[in-house]
Amino acid sequence: MKKVFIDCGAHDGCSVRKFLDIKEDAEEYEIHSFEPNPNLEKYHPVGHAVFHKKAVWVADEQITFYNFSTTGGSSLLEEKNKRNVTKTSKKPVWMEKFGMPTEIKVDAIDLSSWIKNNYDKDDYIIVKMDIEGAEYEILKKMFIDDTTKYINELWIEWHFTNQEKYHNLGSTMTDLLLQRGIEMMDWDAMYPPYLLETNCSESPEFDKE
Repeated sequence: MKKVFIDCGAHDGCSVRKFLDIKEDAEEYEIHSFEPNPNLEKYHPVGHAVFHKKAVWVADEQITFYNFSTTGGSSLLEEKNKRNVTKTSKKPVWMEKFGMPTEIKVDAIDLSSWIKNNYDKDDYIIVKMDIEGAEYEILKKMFIDDTTKYINELWIEWHFTNQEKYHNLGSTMTDLLLQRGIEMMDWDAMYPPYLLETNCSESPEFDKE
């Protein structure tokens, strides 16, 4: 049996640092970090993690990635990008620090298929997701593919939960995952000492006004 930690939306490696800190048997885990943002590549790999300069998604393809500097808000979703553009246009300090998001092409993997092709149901797999709204489509595909049965724990930050549609969808998915025996954790590692990137909207060193 393998022990596996899959870090989806690795940013600067903060989640792997936190995992290595809080998990007593962390050194026994195979660790994979997925992060397509070229501005954050310099931080990887962390520890014994394997770094993949790719986005997690529902298909193996090249895809548009709305790269928002080092903020932590970069996303595959146009909806998220529109929010970032609106927010930046209203905050001079954001424009100064980050500039407007830019569209780039990145490689993406079908996370559901990647897990199925690389692991067995007897492996112990922890998946962490902080992927700026892409979690809904990815988990939907995992339900359809029946690959949620590979997952033992899901550490996740749900996005857009201030909208009724996504709040309800996240709640429904949480209930379904719990029914399948998957342990759930609300995840956050975007703070010191785990977060190293200071030019980030989550950093205490960043002026949020």
